[in-house]
Amino acid sequence: MYGDICSIILQIQNNYTINIIWVYSPDQSRANPSHYYPGYSYVDIVALDVYTDDPNSVKSYDEMLTLNKPFALAEVGPSTTNGGFDYTRWLTAMQSKFPGVADFLAWNDGWSPIKNQNVWALFNNQLVINRGKLNLGDGATSSTSGGVLYNFSNGVGQWQGTNVIGGPEQSNEFVFQSTDSLKFNINLSQGRRYALYNQQQTSFQVSERKRLTARARTASWGFANNGVLTAKLYAKAGLSWT
Repeated sequence: MYGDICSIILQIQNNYTINIIWVYSPDQSRANPSHYYPGYSYVDIVALDVYTDDPNSVKSYDEMLTLNKPFALAEVGPSTTNGGFDYTRWLTAMQSKFPGVADFLAWNDGWSPIKNQNVWALFNNQLVINRGKLNLGDGATSSTSGGVLYNFSNGVGQWQGTNVIGGPEQSNEFVFQSTDSLKFNINLSQGRRYALYNQQQTSFQVSERKRLTARARTASWGFANNGVLTAKLYAKAGLSWT
């Protein structure tokens, strides 16, 4: 029955040209994780779900490689969710014991890199390929080689906000490519406007940059306006606003 269901789903996908990648990903703690593998024709990627504080202890890696498909870690996270897990331990384990890992997906909330330690070192390691290094067929790649201009590692500076109820403060909760971020507390309301600004003069050299990007994130709880948040970024170079 299981194989028949997989066959039917594949037929539907082929008939309607649905762009789907099928991942077979049992939990690594299960005995014989390849037992329910539906077959080579039905799967694009094989993977394991792994929640552990010791990445070197992953089981069944060799068994999954025998299926001759690209191998991934489909769900990854520490078993202890107290914010103390060092995510670079995964890099060490993949280098030394699991070199066949082509992709990994870290889980969210307390299991996520951003809620634990060394997220910057993880995503900026030379072994990790991020979106900015990929060419998806649009004829151009977005480069992160220019680095981060403002990373808040030296504090919040002269940042201020309007319609905020707390902050600014230095935080590592919403880090993108650094060790720190800027945090404001805001009660989001539909149709209301908020502003975060800094009038401090800087000596950033931006004349050779084609694009400037500001990363803004919201907390996972309480979101207004049906989950839609729009924002504009203004930067002043000399006498001109951009």
